[in-house]
Amino acid sequence: MVILMTQIHFLKNRTMIIFYCISVVAMLTCYCPLFAAVPQISGGGAHSLFLKSDGTVWTWGGNHAGQLGDGTNNPRKIAVRVKGLEGVVSIAAGWEHNLVVKSDGTVWAWGNNRFGQLGDGTKKDSSVPVKVKTIRDVCGIDAGFYHSIALQSDGTVWVWGNNELDQLGDGTKSDVNKPMQVQGLGNVVTVSSGNHHSLALKADGTLWAWGANGYGQLGDGTVMESSILSPVSNFNGAVSITSGNNYNLAIKSDGSVWGWGMNTYGQLGNGTQINSKIPVRIDGITNVTAITAGGYHALALQSDGTILSMGYNRTGQLGIGTTSNYQYTVLNVRGLSDIVSIAAGYYHCLALKKDGTVWVWGNNEYGQLGDGTLNYRKLPIQSHIISDQTVKTSPKENSTPAITSIPSPVE
Repeated sequence: MVILMTQIHFLKNRTMIIFYCISVVAMLTCYCPLFAAVPQISGGGAHSLFLKSDGTVWTWGGNHAGQLGDGTNNPRKIAVRVKGLEGVVSIAAGWEHNLVVKSDGTVWAWGNNRFGQLGDGTKKDSSVPVKVKTIRDVCGIDAGFYHSIALQSDGTVWVWGNNELDQLGDGTKSDVNKPMQVQGLGNVVTVSSGNHHSLALKADGTLWAWGANGYGQLGDGTVMESSILSPVSNFNGAVSITSGNNYNLAIKSDGSVWGWGMNTYGQLGNGTQINSKIPVRIDGITNVTAITAGGYHALALQSDGTILSMGYNRTGQLGIGTTSNYQYTVLNVRGLSDIVSIAAGYYHCLALKKDGTVWVWGNNEYGQLGDGTLNYRKLPIQSHIISDQTVKTSPKENSTPAITSIPSPVE
């Protein structure tokens, strides 16, 4: 699921200033390959990714489809380096596959390729990175369950993979194993991929969506699936977006957070469990600098370096020290400060501190927390990887069995 760090500046004419800044950052990402990679984190279905400042990528967790990229199908409780990758500047973890952008603007992928989501022209899984065909000068990526999306520096959007629910937006429902351009869409500055839907943020602050819509996740006031790009209803001024399992969240230029789509577990944070076909504001949240959507839970990073959480909490993914089936009001993740980046996997979470340490909590059935155990965590603990090009020495691995199995994704 996608990780966005857009700073909110309350200045005169702030909306135009922020849109301009987003465009500049996107261009710099594509055209300044000499820039060092900024450490990043990303959470997948049951695995995690970490981009170090030296441009290498490290992974841990589940690996039956080769999603760890180490040439094997063995799960890992501590981080391993992805084979053959250098010069990476951006990462995105999907359900069982991953995408990265290199400093030369090329995209590489590995993991599950059942529907062609690796974009290499085949439908063969790969346990090592393969180059995505067709696209170049890419400055934005995201990975859904079984489809992928990329943004080129010219503002065009490209998609590939599963198309059963119109998430590729071409009107055919046919899977595609290499990128194709989304027609009628330009001037895009950010893209996001949900489980079976896609979302694009334009430079004018408007949002456009297509694909599955059974819970209103397209935000067009209906629950009708659509292969045609639809504007999110009456929504302007967006500066950051993220998509989860049948729902989305967005930050506006005034620092407010809005959500729409599935709300069964309170993941929209608006005090109800009612699905919403149009964006609703999450009350009481201000000064948010980043948002991230997991399977059925969400996180928001505040400007003071603390984290808020909401939604499903069966495996402790809200980081509040307890478990519950749902939490429809916003709570504070306990024990964390000085956070600069956040990421949500399907049932687990990651946070990056200023000091370069990675903190994790939630489901750990496949070792996706990277702490050397299979123990679930209801409160954040430090993972064994840090951003100074070293991996902390692993303690004796704990083979305690997981307390429950991960359910299959729901449509």
